[in-house]
Amino acid sequence: VPFFGQGMNCGFEDVSVFSALLTELAPPGQLSPAATATVFQRFEEARKPNADAIADMALENCTEMMSKTADQSFLLRKKAENVLENTFAAKFRSRYAMVCYGGAGNVTYRAAQVLGEQQAKILGDLCAGLGDVDQLDMTQAAALID
Repeated sequence: VPFFGQGMNCGFEDVSVFSALLTELAPPGQLSPAATATVFQRFEEARKPNADAIADMALENCTEMMSKTADQSFLLRKKAENVLENTFAAKFRSRYAMVCYGGAGNVTYRAAQVLGEQQAKILGDLCAGLGDVDQLDMTQAAALID
């Protein structure tokens, strides 16, 4: 299930991490069954949380695209998310931005997933009972983001 093409990007990151682990733990001429086992163990520890996160977010994105894009409360939260990202640029990045632009150790897929869950709660609190994004309480938003 595609999610901003990040499955392929996650694969490239996997190759980079695996290559670095091989270089560190099993350099040429020193490959052994024990070193190989250590490489795979460390690789799984480092990368599986991110692979699981991008797979989960891809499925969530698919559901979102199929069933929520016409929902007015969903659209309001998306507008509010945009306002928060533009207003609090140093503290708030949408999950989309974190997934698309947060790689290379900046924001992992797992971190984007966890932060996205927190943001969903913030957006739910801010948008509860609102009819329009212009009604956002920016003082409350700042407090929730901090």
